[in-house]
Amino acid sequence: MDNPPDACGLIACRNICRHVVFRSQGQMVDLSIGGFSDGKLLEYIADRSTQLRRLEVIYCFGDMYGAWGESLKKLSFLEELSLFETGISDKEIEEAGRYCPLLKALKVNIKPYVYCDDHVNDEKYMSERNALTVAIGKTLPILRHLELIGNSMTDTGLKAILDGCRLLESLDLRQLQIL
Repeated sequence: MDNPPDACGLIACRNICRHVVFRSQGQMVDLSIGGFSDGKLLEYIADRSTQLRRLEVIYCFGDMYGAWGESLKKLSFLEELSLFETGISDKEIEEAGRYCPLLKALKVNIKPYVYCDDHVNDEKYMSERNALTVAIGKTLPILRHLELIGNSMTDTGLKAILDGCRLLESLDLRQLQIL
């Protein structure tokens, strides 16, 4: 399902998606939603699609951060998670590592931020830039494919991934933000 043209289409797409999920009777294994997702829809999907193996969310609306933690607890069969212009925190990546033991592919693609070098020696700032990648390295050891487009990690984050995800077959770091 993809990007509705207006607010009425947004509501219609959410309702159609809910209907499709409901009609699948818990047997849905692959879902791609683009341009109309929000936290409530994600929670609805997770409650009713416990067999889901692949989830792709493209440009969600609203705050997704609270929804990911609760939803990932219910998606224990998830093997691939693809997020495009959709936020997820390091804490929620840790939830994925805890509750999605079969997760083999993770894609987190965001618009790269423009950083200035004023904070190069600021330890807190550098820690924040690496939080997501450190969480990936710490909690997702069986990842085979990792795509982090537009990420702002430093060499510390890269080292965490390479040390923690020893089964990686592919690593895509396009548009990496380097200081």
